[in-house]
Amino acid sequence: MIKPLHAFLAMLLPISLSACASADASTTPTSTPSIDSSVSVGMIQYMEHGSLDAASEGFIDGLADQGYVEGENLSLNQNNAQGDASNADAIVSRFVNDNVDLIFANATPAAQTAAAKTMDIPIIITSVTDPAESGLVQSNENPGVNISGTSDMADIETQIDLVTQLLPDVSTIGIMYCSAEANSQIQAELAKTTIESLGLSWKEYTVSDSTYIQSTVQSAIGNIDVLFVPTDNLMAESIAAITGVANQSGLPVITGFGDAVEQGALASYGVDYYQVGYLAGTMAAKVLNGQTIETMPIGYLDEEDYELMINTTVLNDLGLTIPETLANSAILYEGE
Repeated sequence: MIKPLHAFLAMLLPISLSACASADASTTPTSTPSIDSSVSVGMIQYMEHGSLDAASEGFIDGLADQGYVEGENLSLNQNNAQGDASNADAIVSRFVNDNVDLIFANATPAAQTAAAKTMDIPIIITSVTDPAESGLVQSNENPGVNISGTSDMADIETQIDLVTQLLPDVSTIGIMYCSAEANSQIQAELAKTTIESLGLSWKEYTVSDSTYIQSTVQSAIGNIDVLFVPTDNLMAESIAAITGVANQSGLPVITGFGDAVEQGALASYGVDYYQVGYLAGTMAAKVLNGQTIETMPIGYLDEEDYELMINTTVLNDLGLTIPETLANSAILYEGE
């Protein structure tokens, strides 16, 4: 079963790795040279934004707390593909040629690249919403291949419930995501089902390139009551552009990733990406210690590791108040 799955991924790679990226993304991967040590780990992060950065930081700390410390018994080769598929391909090819002991792949396109390149080197993934639906593993409970790791999946029903609690008069919810990101499509479909179950309506807004972000948000103004943005790499990288247009027009933005609140979103409910990465780091340590990765289930955070964040400046600008049901659990951010 392993070889057909990876053969399928190899055929799928040119399509899946066209996943949305910034139009002006650099084509030069960033990296730091590895050092001589007893265990070697190659790290690939698909692009730069707050959530993925936090996951990478957590991964390194998770390894360290399990005894694998860079410069002591760990050679850590950190790389960022800058949102470019050819960069990702070159980075992972180098890992395979160097025969590293383990590959850490941060975000779905990075994970898909690694999966298509090797069936032998263990791959720990993170910031992937549904590894099974993304074709990375045979099942999330029993991967069956050389891949395991952690999911950043948050409860979509809870996210939509957050929308309706903050905006009780909402009738039409916009859903905006990158059309080439498989995990975003999964979340969008779940959001549509949840919205319909509440007797509300939705409108879908997709982009495939950062060039169209601002014009797409502009087209939504006047047609929806709130814009919901699920976990999505392009949306996370471009969130300031989204909120910049939306806030000028009084359109609330609610997301599935917390760093959006610091960049003008009204609220978010999602996982703590540092903790997602940290859990992946502890799983990587188990693999390096000899545990079989093929039977290691995908890891999920507990509910207490989810974060509800609210931007009080945006809240006040919109003339809204925090419901009592949210007041005790929300992290309040006072900013633009």
